[in-house]
Amino acid sequence: HRVPILSVDTLHLFNETYRFIRKLQIQQTFPEMQLHMYKPKNHKTRTSFDTAYGTDLWQTNIEKYNALSKTEPFNRALNDFRARALITGRRRSQGGERTHLQPIEIDPTSSTRYKINPLYYWTYQDVWDYIHLHHIPYNPLHDAGYKSIGDFMTTKPVDKDAPERSGRFVGLNITECGIHKHNQEHHDEGKVAQLQCKRCLEVDSLDSLPNDHNIILEFYSPLCGGCRAFAPIFDHVVDRLPPTKFQAVRYDTLKNGIPTDAMDILGFQVKVTPSLFLIQNEPAFRVVQYRGKLQATSVLKWLADEVHEDFK
Repeated sequence: HRVPILSVDTLHLFNETYRFIRKLQIQQTFPEMQLHMYKPKNHKTRTSFDTAYGTDLWQTNIEKYNALSKTEPFNRALNDFRARALITGRRRSQGGERTHLQPIEIDPTSSTRYKINPLYYWTYQDVWDYIHLHHIPYNPLHDAGYKSIGDFMTTKPVDKDAPERSGRFVGLNITECGIHKHNQEHHDEGKVAQLQCKRCLEVDSLDSLPNDHNIILEFYSPLCGGCRAFAPIFDHVVDRLPPTKFQAVRYDTLKNGIPTDAMDILGFQVKVTPSLFLIQNEPAFRVVQYRGKLQATSVLKWLADEVHEDFK
């Protein structure tokens, strides 16, 4: 008896993803694979979904978007197949709510169904070693810097050393789409988290940057889980910097948007939040992006190396 494979088509996947799935089906790469694609209820096309709910639902109400396009189709699929257990590809190394993943769990949506996570102890490198060893086809977007792939409008490419899922749900207040969410977070309607930084200057335009100090500039969103986790670390980093030589500046991308034109002039881009940059005005203007781990010691060492200072 072959185990059916369930997948959700949110109607908002990348074109590359659709072509990859179609290629597997046409070439019968896995002839015994029983792939069943489920779409949002009553919608077969992106146009139909967007007409019903708006093209920006994912921005205005991400919980509703995920419920309609992901959670409902997936739960419908499980019910259609009367599944008593489902096998996932989730891993602890993916971080976030998956950090404490167990090999076998009770599905929070059904007390009579199990979630089996056979790869829970695998690393990102383990996955790719297996793919290459066994010549398994993979989504070509991985070769373009996408470590984890979801909807086209909420998935971004990341640096090779970035956390695996840091390119997912960029600028939003979630780390899971709802299908595998363990801990339900409650937010007051319209309430946005305040990320404290005692010595930071908040600016709403890159034209407002000071020019008499070295600047450590953070682009962040108060709805970004990674930004909230990094906030106390950044506050500690700033507290260690000599105020006579450094000015810490933060730019809220949720409130002010991405200043694309200004960034082009200054010579840098922001693909994910949080993003850190060192801006020096003397002896010559230059911009350097931080690409290391979001840890205080790592950031301080990077700054010390860049400006030839010791912050101990």
